[in-house]
Amino acid sequence: MPFKEMISGGAGEAAWTARVEPLESNRYLLDEVRAVGSGRSETVGLVFSTMDHLCKYAQEVAESMAGRKIRAADE
Repeated sequence: MPFKEMISGGAGEAAWTARVEPLESNRYLLDEVRAVGSGRSETVGLVFSTMDHLCKYAQEVAESMAGRKIRAADE
């Protein structure tokens, strides 16, 4: 089984944790993003060339999940 690590970022409703698998050639597989506030998660399966890009994308996914939670509460 490949080594996977957990990373985290964001704050409040957009706080997130992510499961990441380091690959060869300094690339990273973003396996899953979990929004801490809502408890929702999304399987991603994308490869990034930098950890910075991966974290920015994970933040966007978490914000999207938080936005869906807010819209659902308004309906």
